[in-house]
Amino acid sequence: MRTFFRDEGGVGAIDFALIAPMLALVLLGIISSWSYYLQDSDMRDSVETAGKYYIQGGTNDATALSIAEAAWDDKPSDGTVALTRTCICAGAAALRIRSS
Repeated sequence: MRTFFRDEGGVGAIDFALIAPMLALVLLGIISSWSYYLQDSDMRDSVETAGKYYIQGGTNDATALSIAEAAWDDKPSDGTVALTRTCICAGAAALRIRSS
């Protein structure tokens, strides 16, 4: 019986069995977070593209919306783009373009 308790042959396997599920959960969390980051970055890039339309002298809101929607790669089925004019001062418009 004493030799059974002194045998350390399976210690590595037990350590791996205890640690492997935790490592797998960490890896899945990293993958999930990276996927969310890519989606968010893609959405922000599409809004930035619409903003550049106005910076280059564009004035049509419908065109800006279509540019934002066209630039949004891998857009989710429930994804939307909204444009709101907040004020017009001396002919220059301050706009808010949002994606969700």
